[in-house]
Order: sequence, then C-alpha cells, then structure tokens
Amino acid sequence: MALPLFLKPVTAVVDVGIQFFRQRLVNLISRKNNLRLATYPVAIKYIKDESEIPDDFIQPSKIGESWALCQAITYARRNQTCSVMTKEDNFCVPSSWGQGWLKLPWEEFVQSQILNQWHKDYESEIRCQMASGADWASEENLKRVAEHCGFLVAPLTSAPFIPDSILLYCNPGQATHIIHALSYEGNHVVTSSFTGFGESCIKGALKPFLTGTPEVILPGTGDQVVSGTHAHEMAVAVPGQLLFTIKKNIFQTGGEKNIGYPLQAPRTKIDNSFLPGWVYLKEKMEESAS
Repeated sequence: MALPLFLKPVTAVVDVGIQFFRQRLVNLISRKNNLRLATYPVAIKYIKDESEIPDDFIQPSKIGESWALCQAITYARRNQTCSVMTKEDNFCVPSSWGQGWLKLPWEEFVQSQILNQWHKDYESEIRCQMASGADWASEENLKRVAEHCGFLVAPLTSAPFIPDSILLYCNPGQATHIIHALSYEGNHVVTSSFTGFGESCIKGALKPFLTGTPEVILPGTGDQVVSGTHAHEMAVAVPGQLLFTIKKNIFQTGGEKNIGYPLQAPRTKIDNSFLPGWVYLKEKMEESAS
C-alpha cells in the first residue's frame, strides 16, 4: 500500500522500524477503521542531547521565538510542524520545571503557583501538587527525567522517530472508542486524575513515557488559553507501543453491536433483551426471585 502524500517522511532516510510504525497508523486511519480525528496524532520523543535534533526541526530559540509546550503540540497536530522544545525554547517555566529541565527547589515552584492563585491557599496548593505527582514522581522516574533535556514533537504521520508518547486529540465519542480499544483485553484500563493544569505537557507527554500507561487528557488552563485548544476537544495519551493495541482492538467492543463512528443510535426498541448479557442477568434475577 503506497503512503499518501501527507505520510511522506520529513527526512530522506527513514528507519525500517519507523516505516513499520507508520504503516500501522495508515491501517488505523484507513476507511475500514476510521476514527475521523480532526487533527493529526502527535508524536513525542524525549532527547538526552541536542545532537539528537533533526536538522529540519524548528527550534524556537534559534529563530528568535519562544513557545509553550502545549503550543508546539498544537502546531504539530494542526499545522504538521516538527519542532524541538527545551527550557530555552519554552516560555512556560513551570512546565520546564515539571519536565525536569529546570533545576529549582520545590519550595520555589510551589511559591510560583501560589502567586498565580491557582488554589485557595498554601495547604491547598501542596495537596494538589502531591496528588498530581503521586502516581508517577517516584525516585526512579525522577532520575529518568533528569537524563533528558527536551523533547521532539511532530505529527505522527511524518515523525522521523519511534515515539515515546502519542497524543490523540478527539471528541468524547472518539475517546470512548480509544479507551474501549485499550481496555478490550483487560491490560490497559485507563485511570486518570485531574487538576486542570499540566494536562498535555505532563499527563500527555511525560507520564505515558515514564509509566507506560495511558492517560485521559482534559485540556487545562494553559491548553485552552495559550495553545488554543477548543472547548470541545480532549485527548487520550498513550506510550508509543500502545498504538498497536488501539489498531488491533478498535471497534471490537460489543461485536456486531459496536456503536461505530459517527456514533450510531439504534433504530429499534431497546429493552432488557437488547444485549445477550442483559438477557442473562434478567434470567438470573428471575431465577433468584422464584
């Protein structure tokens, strides 16, 4: 199957593994299994040294600009922009601190958030920060974070690397299908916590990379104010390898009664005989009552 023009590589030489990865993406967005995502899936790859930056990637600081991490993600998914983000490129200082690129004491970071009045008082800020890092900020993960100086971001369809994390921006109906595909085999049940901050940059990029688990992203204050994420948009973020799980299981939930996309509204009378599982439970209830 020939690649569409928008799937052509951004560099002349593309690794065989990357070609394989892209082919699975072609299969995922093909007519048979079409989620009809409004924007391109976003690929993120963490780098340890600036020598890993491809020549044709934009680095904002090199062109006299500075972006936020969520802006780079928006540019990738809407404009097919390939870029690299480090602390020198990112004007959102708290997210550079959260990524481990900026070395500042914990107390200074907390004070910066208190000055923004994000939460009621000091104790409230501490509780929210502790809760948001409880499932990923282990000593081992923080050591891994310290090894990196930035990340590459590109539309998945043309990324010249195998991604550490992938963000699939979608609407709630599409998110339902993605979550169903991830949990279909019972191995990747999605559980997420929310504070309304750091959704795309921390939960979307960093957490799947560190934990190997998927996340539901409800765009936060920065996403909506700075990067122009629309109010109806959300995302599901996954470690790169889980793209294959989504591709394999998409639209499998419910068998012939899968709700499809666009979401189907069955033109039939719906009662407790609509699904075999409902019939089974009805019979068991009747047995127990007799």
